[in-house]
Amino acid sequence: PLLEGIANAAMLNLDQFQAQNLTNMVWALAKLCFQDARLIPGIAKRSMLLIAEFNPQHLSNTSWALASLLYVDVPLMNAIATAAMQRIDDLKPQDLANTAWAFASLRVHDTRLL
Repeated sequence: PLLEGIANAAMLNLDQFQAQNLTNMVWALAKLCFQDARLIPGIAKRSMLLIAEFNPQHLSNTSWALASLLYVDVPLMNAIATAAMQRIDDLKPQDLANTAWAFASLRVHDTRLL
């Protein structure tokens, strides 16, 4: 009941979520293995709108969480790839590893990242 309540409240306020909020929420859902048929696509849609505001850790953690949830959103993963390439020199080793793992796990191939 608690997670459903959190998911419902998040859906009502998703338009107020910023990059950090989106990343934290999808990361928490992944850690809890909590699939929500409305919230995860909602987070993905909002993330697409704000992808330019994602820092390297946001990109890494979001891609990791989506892969952990087995949620394949190719347009979002492509946007993450584009944003990561724009900031490639700022990605730390853990960011690089998480992002590479996510793309491999979801079988999303972006030759720019290879």
